[in-house]
Amino acid sequence: MIDRQIITHMQNNRRLSERIPTRLKVQHGISGANFTGHTLNISSNGLAIQSPIIFPTNRRICIDLYIGHEATKLDGIVVWSIWDKNTFNSRMGIKLSQNIDKLIRTKFSIVPKLKK
Repeated sequence: MIDRQIITHMQNNRRLSERIPTRLKVQHGISGANFTGHTLNISSNGLAIQSPIIFPTNRRICIDLYIGHEATKLDGIVVWSIWDKNTFNSRMGIKLSQNIDKLIRTKFSIVPKLKK
């Protein structure tokens, strides 16, 4: 089960935007919102993803998912940083107490990177 506990989390957006993204596609709804079919970006080093998501409230939300070495330090906890992309006012995180490898294997499937 997904742990929906809200935790405080701050993010350096500049560092995240400098990373080269690869594409992932969400296969299941996460933390009560339906992300099925949405395409997210994940950095080449596997540490974070960031993409605008349309929630049921129709507000554009930006989500970062920390996996790999960052998550390993948190003993299998994946942290989503969520904030309103239009106002940048509220920042919060949702803690997912699932095994990292299992989460990636069951929730995501790799989508080949599109070459321009």
